[in-house]
Amino acid sequence: TMLKKINNSIQTIVSNRKLKAKIYMFEDASKISDQLLSSCDIAFLDIDFESEDYNGLDVARRLRKVRNDSIIIFVTNFIEYAPEGYEVHAFRYMLKSKFESDIEPYFEQAINQIYQKKKTVKIQVNGEIIDLPMDSILYFEVQQHNITAYIQKNALRKDIKAYSFYGSLSDLELRLEPQGF
Repeated sequence: TMLKKINNSIQTIVSNRKLKAKIYMFEDASKISDQLLSSCDIAFLDIDFESEDYNGLDVARRLRKVRNDSIIIFVTNFIEYAPEGYEVHAFRYMLKSKFESDIEPYFEQAINQIYQKKKTVKIQVNGEIIDLPMDSILYFEVQQHNITAYIQKNALRKDIKAYSFYGSLSDLELRLEPQGF
C-alpha cells in the first residue's frame, strides 16, 4: 500500500512540474539490478522489505557502491535506523505518518540538490542542444573549428561517447573555466 502511495505522489509531483522521470517500484530487493541502480538519481527506500534477509539499508549500500551521488530518502516508521542511514549518507528520513505533508518538500529539495550537483555545458550538435554533464567529460579534441567532446556515458560500464560540434576553442574555454574544467 505504501509503495503505491509513494508512486502516486511522485507521479503527481513529476507531472505537475512537467519533469521527465522513470519511476521503478520494487517489493523484492533481489530484483533491483546494479545497472538500474547506476541510473538512479533519487531513491525512496523503505527500511522494511517483505524479505527478512534484505532491507532498504542493504539497497542503499549497493546504491552507494555504484552511484555515490544518488539522493536517498528513507520512508519508514523505524526512526531507530537513522544512525545506520548516516553511513549511506541518507538525504532525508520521512516518517510514514508524516508522508502526506513531507513528500512534496522533500522531493523538491532532492531535485534542487541534483541540479546543484550536476553542472553541465550546453553544446549544439546537428541543431539539437545537448547538456553534457561536467563530471562525465573526459577530454576535447579540436581540429580547426570542429570540436569533439568525449564523455563517459556510464561509470559502471565505462562506455565512452563522442559528440562533434562546430565552435571555437576560446569560446569553449570561456564557458568551461568558471566550472573548473
